[in-house]
Amino acid sequence: PNFVAYGASKAPLAQILRSLSVELRGTNVCVHNIAPGIALTALQMAGHWADLDTLRIFNILAETPKTIADNLVPRIRSVVARGQSGTTLRYLTQASVMWRCLTAAWRVNRWFDIWNGGR
Repeated sequence: PNFVAYGASKAPLAQILRSLSVELRGTNVCVHNIAPGIALTALQMAGHWADLDTLRIFNILAETPKTIADNLVPRIRSVVARGQSGTTLRYLTQASVMWRCLTAAWRVNRWFDIWNGGR
């Protein structure tokens, strides 16, 4: 619930990336889409401290900004160095989501102690 606008805003990004890549071909401008997944930031957590279901999902799927950056920054640099355009770089892929769900039992209380009210 309450994710319609969020989903609708993300779906067009793939088409925008393809269109801009074609339109900018032959220029010095490259276009990329960076999909970091769920980063544990104050903005991300705003309003979620009392929602134990959301905290459970964060325990499974979320990472610190540093962990995400450590993964994505070298990949971004590599794509730029090769002069590629139109690349989508994802931290949280479908395969990694499935793996995290399968191993969720080992991620209980990873970030938030849901047995004690999320703190």
